[in-house]
Amino acid sequence: MYCPKCGEKLINPNQKFCQACGANLKELIPNRSLLDKQPIIPSKSQPTSQSDFDYRFKDQQKQIYEKSDTNKYAKLCFAFGLISFILSYVSSIFYFLIISIPYLIIVFSIININDLIFGSLSRSFKRKSEEKEAVTRLRKAGSVLAIIGIVYSSINIILSIFNAAIGFSI
Repeated sequence: MYCPKCGEKLINPNQKFCQACGANLKELIPNRSLLDKQPIIPSKSQPTSQSDFDYRFKDQQKQIYEKSDTNKYAKLCFAFGLISFILSYVSSIFYFLIISIPYLIIVFSIININDLIFGSLSRSFKRKSEEKEAVTRLRKAGSVLAIIGIVYSSINIILSIFNAAIGFSI
């Protein structure tokens, strides 16, 4: 493996800093598992020399590093996860305040269904981000918020159906 900043060959593939330039390799190569998954030589032909091999390997590392720079799907995952969490939290607070009004329970059930949709969108963008981007804290946070939002809204929907059935029958 080579340092993406200076191109120096690294002594250990798990080292934290480059021995030549001192670059923080954990920041420059955030997802080292991508390097292990992709073949070193993309073509079936063997390299003609060590320098040809080094050039191909450096080029492939550069492509992986450039690919990990875009965080479009991770940002969408976080945005939809945050919306899902906020809607479910606000809905659950208001739900317990107006539990005696059956018609408003239906309104909050519709909000919770939309919340489930936002949470599901966040999870689907997480999957796309896993395929195309490096691991980021933004994606992890969005995924956790989406899961919490989905769980809260599912519980709120079940409670509102139960309470609406009781409220309309009285």
